[in-house]
Amino acid sequence: MALLHGWGGHAGQIASFVDPLVAAGFRVIAADAPAHGASPGELSSLPDLARLVACLALDERPLHGVIAHSLGAAATTLAMADGVDVDRAVLIAPPVDG
Repeated sequence: MALLHGWGGHAGQIASFVDPLVAAGFRVIAADAPAHGASPGELSSLPDLARLVACLALDERPLHGVIAHSLGAAATTLAMADGVDVDRAVLIAPPVDG
């Protein structure tokens, strides 16, 4: 199970999901996106976050699910559209185009 924060955020902001998921038997990965939180870098973009989702899916096969917030939700859908295999996705407050 992967957790992905939103733009300008960090993995700690979604840490409240970790204990319940672990208690349910899941292995949980919560990563800081490039140039966010403790990750190195100065710049990041939506495609960078989508590549992070793809990398997490490579490390954790099968990727049972993703819980993603804001731009992390958009990155998850972009990764899935690019062929990243995710069994389930919970998208919290994704950006929308009205």
